[in-house]
Amino acid sequence: MKTMRWLIVTVFICVMALSIPSAVQAEEADDNMNTKFTVKPNIPENQAKNTQSYYDLIVKPGQKQEVELSLINKTDEELTIDLNLANAVTNDNGLIVYNDFEKKPDSSLKVPLTTLIKLPEEHVKVPAKKTVTAKMTVEIPANGFQGLVLGGVYASLAEDEKEEKGKSTGLTSRYGFNVAIALRMSEDTPMYLAETLQLVKLVPTIALGNKSVQAVIQNPTSAIFPEVRLEGKVTKKGETKEYAKRILPSVRFAPNSTMNFHLDFGKEDVRPGTYIFEGKAVLKEDEQQVWPFKQEFTISSQEAKKLNKEAVVKLVLPTWWNQAFYGLLVATIVSLILAIWRFTQQKATLKQQAYLQQEKQAALKNRQGARDDDNEK
Repeated sequence: MKTMRWLIVTVFICVMALSIPSAVQAEEADDNMNTKFTVKPNIPENQAKNTQSYYDLIVKPGQKQEVELSLINKTDEELTIDLNLANAVTNDNGLIVYNDFEKKPDSSLKVPLTTLIKLPEEHVKVPAKKTVTAKMTVEIPANGFQGLVLGGVYASLAEDEKEEKGKSTGLTSRYGFNVAIALRMSEDTPMYLAETLQLVKLVPTIALGNKSVQAVIQNPTSAIFPEVRLEGKVTKKGETKEYAKRILPSVRFAPNSTMNFHLDFGKEDVRPGTYIFEGKAVLKEDEQQVWPFKQEFTISSQEAKKLNKEAVVKLVLPTWWNQAFYGLLVATIVSLILAIWRFTQQKATLKQQAYLQQEKQAALKNRQGARDDDNEK
């Protein structure tokens, strides 16, 4: 029951976070929720105006400061809370996330947040019913940086992390809190900019067991790209048939990040050849600004064979289809054998009739010859 309860808490937290219009937020649980701990950012003096639930720090070149985060233990036992830093990235569903520790920074990200902030303690012990202040050290380069640097600190229970590592299934009970961290050199530096989105590459791949093409779309700007509707389709060169199509109604891009936009080919086998990807991003604010994408890509025979073989979702024929096929095959073979037998029998009969006719004609000829001999005598 505890595992299921923690899982429900995680889902609720994620849903609440996604419902907030801003792409920069802290994931927090309500005090009434039965969570073991919670977190609270201690806002410093150099915080930007009108933001309190996450860090939005206005910093200077060469600046060094400590930022505090309160860890609140709500249980009657000591807890060990793990802290991890991550850069903000755009996930495959078009959401900005702050706890993806595996995705590599995009090539356009020159100053990742993880290079500017250090955690003196990654494992913090919090006594029962107590609050402990964790500290993070922010160090800004002497020459500063351009635009918005975005990321977050993720707090989770150490015991849940151990439990997660011991499980073989994909469903775990781990829950935690994300607190976003935004760094800017000036309060005039925009948080959001709708400048450019570009298609980096197209990769045939398997995504969630499906044969698909992965369109890698990049926001190369050091600002959050506002909400867009992302559309895409795949046709084969010289054809109008759509082999794959997808629409994501709401997508936001983290600064200097890429998104893997997957379009599934469906259950039919993928054929080798040259394909065309066409797509666009439409700004939701006015439905007027559009960023189009179009690019050809090739799927080789080897790639098509690999995709069709490795895909979990395939075109599976029902059992009766196989039975009907083999039944029809047997019937066809039997019919063919009968036809050959009948042809052979007919041929033998005709041959026998021809032989008897020849014998009859020979007998008549012999009798006629005998009569002629008698007449001569």
